[in-house]
Amino acid sequence: MNYKNLHIILAFIAFALVVLSSPIINDESSVNESDTEEEIIGENSVAEVLSNGETSDEPIDLPDITNAVNETNVPPELNESVINPEFNKTAIPIENPNTSDEICDTPECQEVANKILSNLNRDVDPCEDFYEYACGNYGKNSEKIDGLPEDSMFITLYENTLTVKESFEEGYKANEKLSPEEQEYDKKNFEKVLNFYNSCMNTEIINAKGVQPLLELLNKLEINENRDKYNGVEDLTNLLVKLSNINVNIFFKELVFQNLKNAKNFSLYLGQPGIGLPYANHYEDPKLASDYKGIMKTVFTKVFENQKERNIDNMVENIFEFEKKLLNILENYGQPLNKAFVEDNSALFFTVPNHVNENIESLNKSNSFIDWKNYFNNRYENLGLKGTIVNDDSIITVITPGYFEKLNSIIKETNSTIIADYAEWNVIKTYSHYLSSDVRKLFGNYLEDFISPDGMRDLYCIFLFNNNMSMGVSKVYVDKVFGEDDKKNIDIMIKNIRETMNKKISELPWLDDITRENALKKASSLTHEIGYPDFVINPKELYEYYEGLEIDSSEFLNNIINNVLYENARSFKQYKNNKQDQNAWIMASYLPNAYNNPTKNSIIFPAGILKSPFYSSSYPDYLNYGNIGVTIGHELSHGFDNNGRLFDYEGKFVDWWTNSTSIEFQNLSQCFVEQYSKFYLTDKEGNKHNVDGNNTLGENIGDNSGISRGYEAWKLSLEKDPKAKENNKSLPGLSEFTHDQLFFIYHAQDSCNNLSEEEQIKTLSDEHPPSKFRLLGTLSNSEYFAKAFNCKINTPMNPEKKCKIW
Repeated sequence: MNYKNLHIILAFIAFALVVLSSPIINDESSVNESDTEEEIIGENSVAEVLSNGETSDEPIDLPDITNAVNETNVPPELNESVINPEFNKTAIPIENPNTSDEICDTPECQEVANKILSNLNRDVDPCEDFYEYACGNYGKNSEKIDGLPEDSMFITLYENTLTVKESFEEGYKANEKLSPEEQEYDKKNFEKVLNFYNSCMNTEIINAKGVQPLLELLNKLEINENRDKYNGVEDLTNLLVKLSNINVNIFFKELVFQNLKNAKNFSLYLGQPGIGLPYANHYEDPKLASDYKGIMKTVFTKVFENQKERNIDNMVENIFEFEKKLLNILENYGQPLNKAFVEDNSALFFTVPNHVNENIESLNKSNSFIDWKNYFNNRYENLGLKGTIVNDDSIITVITPGYFEKLNSIIKETNSTIIADYAEWNVIKTYSHYLSSDVRKLFGNYLEDFISPDGMRDLYCIFLFNNNMSMGVSKVYVDKVFGEDDKKNIDIMIKNIRETMNKKISELPWLDDITRENALKKASSLTHEIGYPDFVINPKELYEYYEGLEIDSSEFLNNIINNVLYENARSFKQYKNNKQDQNAWIMASYLPNAYNNPTKNSIIFPAGILKSPFYSSSYPDYLNYGNIGVTIGHELSHGFDNNGRLFDYEGKFVDWWTNSTSIEFQNLSQCFVEQYSKFYLTDKEGNKHNVDGNNTLGENIGDNSGISRGYEAWKLSLEKDPKAKENNKSLPGLSEFTHDQLFFIYHAQDSCNNLSEEEQIKTLSDEHPPSKFRLLGTLSNSEYFAKAFNCKINTPMNPEKKCKIW
């Protein structure tokens, strides 16, 4: 769930704030404010290999566009054609380009036309490398923002945060349409959100306190005071209760989430944690190991400078070796680390085939390092809740039982003092983000934030709202920018795109009647939400949602911790009551993103993405469908990718496929796996780093289906909309292009960025391929694109054999 490049943004944010991700609740209806990762947005895809729509048993002959990006990875014969301005060698001349004589002469149309023209590189043949053609001059004429990558998603996120900031600076403004009582609630809601922001912005107080807030937290936890007792079940249980309540998950993470067999109910899940360095082989790399140990030693020396009795060198070595053991069992018995339980906002990691259901009594026998009944009940009680939450018969779903089996052995053979040192290190690295600048600097790049707390502090503080009071800040944002007319327009687009999906499902030859009927039922049952959750704009309901959450404008770290405690308590209450309290989303509405929630069969579009450049009511429809329309198609298609297809029309995790169509889906998917695995980036040493076609399968299915659904829905709107001519006027200065071509050009320019290959290599473990490969892969599979640009068959952007599922 992030469309285009937000995954890069959230990767940085998640790395910096992973501590607060996944307190214990993770569905959009019972979202945990501490969750960081966004995406329930995953996709997968397949290949309908022959261009006539029929499948083939012959080997897949994929085009060589995988290397057609820059001279470091482009074959010589391709370089020659890409840089040749006479690119009509591969593109058939186009006649009568204009489909409308009327010109849109509004300022908005003039501005977007200028942007389109300024990004184009006309020296490149669009049938050879459409990314370079559409984006070759991106950034050369645009205004640069210090500290931010040149990327449309980053820039939009920057603009949206400025909108929130402006609201804070203007102060509360009463809505005259509200009653006096509603205005009072509305004001209190605004002030609570503002107090959190101010606590983050008050660097004078934060820096004056230094490491003291962290020491106070460690004193409350009393880890060191009991360091010799953690080989006992009771004391280790009590330690993990205190740590888990503040989202310091040293051995495992737990989650309250919808029951996969019945999405109306909630269940408890256990999964694996994150570890210091992301991969076990990093601990064998001399430089990485030395740097990591050096950070630990420096930080411990600062934090414990008045505790001379500590043997810091010994602590560092013990932690390092213990983490190596944990990483080893994670890699061998857990989930793949790039798909681990740390990916909080996704139901998709529950599709791990080996998960098991155990009652508390059985769990105590198989994983006896703690008392699980006391663990859950004590957590519940320590969060200020009355009663108990589990009994001996309560069912817990263990996502990676192999990991827990090995963990049980490791903990029992580990010295208590090592457990204590490891616990303290996790508390320190989790909450040092929110301390003084001198403490954060001790971590070097280890606590790397997307926005530096010491640079663009205001934007950094607003980013934190995605994990803290996200629904509260959503109200601040939508009050400022979002209108009901936009909501109505997006609603129409979604209905058109769903109609095209239904048509496609009805026509696909590889679906049998049973699977086709189930797929149509799922597509027809799909729900959608636009802009914000409804309760956000109800002052009393929003007030009650955050009632009990204490926020102090001078206590930044305490505010972070209070939010974590509050969200964990709310999650447990929902599990206890088997009922959601509000239809909260997994992300704040100011984020330019969208996602699919498979357990609700629902797609969600926050207000932050329903604005320029992704959408504008002032733009021609062919631009809106080429951008936000494709995004809508992408999210809808996630319900039918390699993960989403495992959930039925009610969001239940059940198999609604026949064996034959399931096998056909897997066969078609392999085409995408092979196609995208050929894309690669080159580092400074000349080493190639390939995209993982298996890891990116879901997103690639979504992209490929999304572009088709967006295009078909635009064509459908031309037939259905009585104002179609008025809504599809030509843009000034672009008369040489057809509206069909502008659909694809504008879609492509959403992928433009100036990120270096080195920067993009860092994102290769993400489920989204780098943007240029997403674009090249998708459009080379699109017959609509090839026809729009009259690309000759077997040119890089129009291979004879194409990958296709939906």
